[in-house]
Amino acid sequence: YNKVRKHGNLELDAKQERLLSWHFYWEIVQDQIAQLRELSSIEYDASLAYEGEDYILDHGMDTILKHLAQGVDIRTQTVVERIDYTEADVILVRTRDGQVFEAKSVICTVPLG
Repeated sequence: YNKVRKHGNLELDAKQERLLSWHFYWEIVQDQIAQLRELSSIEYDASLAYEGEDYILDHGMDTILKHLAQGVDIRTQTVVERIDYTEADVILVRTRDGQVFEAKSVICTVPLG
């Protein structure tokens, strides 16, 4: 923010300063869900290639997942030790506690934090 302000040699009054500061915070940091130092100026506008509106889901993004997951056996907080793809028509998933599950497909996620 300060680099942009100084580089552009901008003379701003207090109201303009607050507006520019808000713009950087809301439009960039909040939209990208990252701090400015983590963003690429080269890729910043990459999302503009996609047409359409942005929407906020009143009850959160998991609303979509809950709808898609209806009738699907989902296990959370389950440590998987092995996923066996050797059979052509079934996948075997073995958990740490010894359970074995059969599936046609598997989505395995890991924590990033």
